[in-house]
Order: sequence, then structure tokens, then C-alpha cells
Amino acid sequence: MEKEMNRYKAVWQSRLKRDEHLKALKLKTGRLLWQKAVLSSLSMKWKKTLEMTNGNKTKGAQLLEISHRALLYKIKEYGL
Repeated sequence: MEKEMNRYKAVWQSRLKRDEHLKALKLKTGRLLWQKAVLSSLSMKWKKTLEMTNGNKTKGAQLLEISHRALLYKIKEYGL
């Protein structure tokens, strides 16, 4: 009887660990999807701003209210 209880306890604990792992994975996946969506919308904003300024990065940075250097970094990092 005690062996069965220990076995039941071990199975139950492994299921709890698995469920906790799945919850953490869902949160991480949701966070990654959210980050991708935000970056996608921001890169579209940066791209449209550069189109509006005919590729003038200084004016584009002013419109976006970021530094010229920050815009250059974003262009390089996101391949705009």
C-alpha cells in the first residue's frame, strides 16, 4: 500500500511540474508574440517616416523624436 502511495505521489508531482512548465512556456510564447508585434509596428512606423522624409535620416529622427544615432541603430538592426 505504501509503495502505491509513493508511486501515486511521484506521478502527481511530475504532472504538477509538467503543468507548471507548460504555463511558463505559454507565458513566454505569448510574450514573444507580443514583442514581435510591437517591433513589427515600430519598424513600419520607422519605414514610413523615412519614406515621408525621402530617406533623410536627420529629419526622420526629428519626426520620431529620437536621436539621429538611435535611428541609425534601428535602421541597421532591423534592416530598414
